[in-house]
Amino acid sequence: MIRMIGLIGMAGGFFVISPGMRQAGLENGLKMAAYLDSHSPYSYVVVTMAMVGAMVLLARSAKVRR
Repeated sequence: MIRMIGLIGMAGGFFVISPGMRQAGLENGLKMAAYLDSHSPYSYVVVTMAMVGAMVLLARSAKVRR
């Protein structure tokens, strides 16, 4: 969990110090939002399922193995 928070923090730091990367991230986010809006409600279901699947995968891999 700490590693994941650290990676998110580093990515946020790069967005803060790099205006080009920040602009590209915002443009891609807006394009993705427009795409999701044009295909709703099915796209929201798929994105929600993908996010839940990623959370389950990350939680499963973070368990202590014996």
